Amino acid sequence: MHSACFSGFRCVLMAGLVLALTYPAIAADEKKPLEPPTPAVAKKVLEDSYRKDWSKDWGNTKVEKLTVEVTEPKIGQMVEKQMGRGQLARPVFPVKAVVKIVVKYVGNDKPKEQTLGAGDGDAFFLYKDAFGEWTFRTGTL
Repeated sequence: MHSACFSGFRCVLMAGLVLALTYPAIAADEKKPLEPPTPAVAKKVLEDSYRKDWSKDWGNTKVEKLTVEVTEPKIGQMVEKQMGRGQLARPVFPVKAVVKIVVKYVGNDKPKEQTLGAGDGDAFFLYKDAFGEWTFRTGTL
C-alpha cells in the first residue's frame, strides 16, 4: 500500500515538473501580441463573407450575377471590444473600407445595390475566431 502511494506521489510530482517546465512557454505564447491583418487579408475576408451571404438563392428568387467590390482597407489600432451579447471583450482591429454589393436576380431587370461601411464611424471589426481564422462584425467606432 505504501509503495502504491509513493508511486502515485511520483506521478503527481512528475506531472507537476512537466507543467512547471512547459507553462512559461505556454504563457509566453498566450501573451504574444496579436498581429493585425494585412489590408489584403482584410479585403479577402470581407469579399468572401459578403460573396457567400449574397450568392444564396431565396426560394424562387435565383441569383443571376453578383459583384462584390471592396475599397482598399485601412487597418486601425487594436482595441478591446465585445463582439457578441454576453461575450467578454476581445482584441479586434477596426477596419475602414467601403463594400459595394450588386446582385442581379433572374427575371428582374433592375439589380439590387447595397453599400456598406460608407457612413461616419462605420467600421468592420476583424478578429480571430476560436479556430484562428479571421472573421468580422460590423459596428461603429
